[in-house]
Amino acid sequence: MTTAPALHRPATRPLSPDRAIAIPTQPEGYQVIDMKIPSPGQVIPVPTRGLPDVEPSAEVFNVTPELAAEFLRCHVRNRPVKDRVVAAYMRDMLAGRWQLTGEPVKFNTKGELDDGQHRLKAVVRSGCTVRMLVVWNVPVGAQEVMDSGIKRSVNDQLAMRGTKNASVVSAAVRLALSEPGAGFVTTDERIANPTNSEIAAWIDTHPNIHRCAEIGKAYYKQIHLQPSVAALAWMRLSAIDMDACSLFFHSLAEMTTDGPGDPRLALARRLQYLSQEKTRQNGVMLIGLVYRAWNAWRRGKTLTKMPMTASIPERLY
Repeated sequence: MTTAPALHRPATRPLSPDRAIAIPTQPEGYQVIDMKIPSPGQVIPVPTRGLPDVEPSAEVFNVTPELAAEFLRCHVRNRPVKDRVVAAYMRDMLAGRWQLTGEPVKFNTKGELDDGQHRLKAVVRSGCTVRMLVVWNVPVGAQEVMDSGIKRSVNDQLAMRGTKNASVVSAAVRLALSEPGAGFVTTDERIANPTNSEIAAWIDTHPNIHRCAEIGKAYYKQIHLQPSVAALAWMRLSAIDMDACSLFFHSLAEMTTDGPGDPRLALARRLQYLSQEKTRQNGVMLIGLVYRAWNAWRRGKTLTKMPMTASIPERLY
């Protein structure tokens, strides 16, 4: 049986090769699922720090919150923790969408945690046990070039699934998850930050978003509205009243409104004004404009101006 690297916190001086630790038994410790790893209770030597001839090795673990906390105690230096990333990982874990992808938690030859802090913190905070690949004995200094490749975006994932208009669809889903009740809206008015798994799950339960994305692209130049915003608006409004939705969009495109005071005219003018600005507009604000104009028009109310706010109506009429 090959000897696996031991779990230990970095010391200030090299550890002696003749020192030994015991793999803790459950539930205080962790469950090993690779048969090459010593079984619980077996004593193994703690490796000397920084041995140049130690080759990296990898095993798959069932990472419990206790084991994740132990791993995190080996943290010495890393990038600042992004709470939004930890929260996103937690949601996938709690929803049972976390997968063993082959992206490992990495420890260097000093026993220091080089990569994986966000995933491990998510395990601790969620209370979930998930499978993770762990790589030991990564060369010291390799951390400087970790995560420097091109990240696979959700647009890439959707394109691999054969999704047409992937960028429009993914942007529309992010907007949908920013709506009231979706549980993603942040206090600083940013668009939701769902994981790729959450976006894919939403699309699977709302397959008509694909057709709505095509409609959104068709109206883009006619009404000066981002395709993703138009796609989500069409999806929501057509579900309420298809005929009214068609008339609403057609009147915006053709400027066939009832004149001053018509919410559709106020919206059309605001969108035309925004299209002349060089800065990219916030999707949350734009969808809020559309929904407020729709509600006012449907209820027979008068609107002469459309102020820009980040609020989205909680109810559509």
